[in-house]
Amino acid sequence: MDELTTHKLNKLYHINGYRITKRKGELMLKIYDENKKIENSSNEENLQNDDRITEIENNIEQINEEIKNIKIALQSVRDYLTNN
Repeated sequence: MDELTTHKLNKLYHINGYRITKRKGELMLKIYDENKKIENSSNEENLQNDDRITEIENNIEQINEEIKNIKIALQSVRDYLTNN
């Protein structure tokens, strides 16, 4: 049992509310709150989603700016063609 990693041991012997840990080479149980882990991973996902949303918003702003510049250029071409 000492040869197995704690990750493997936790998968083999799932104990609700506890995790198998190793300190100074000795196996022991540590109190572990599954709900806290789920909450933390959910918070991380929300932060990643917020980053993605911000990136998408920035891309939309850039695209809108480019569209505005294209409209100005087209209007300049139209004005030039109608005046000549």
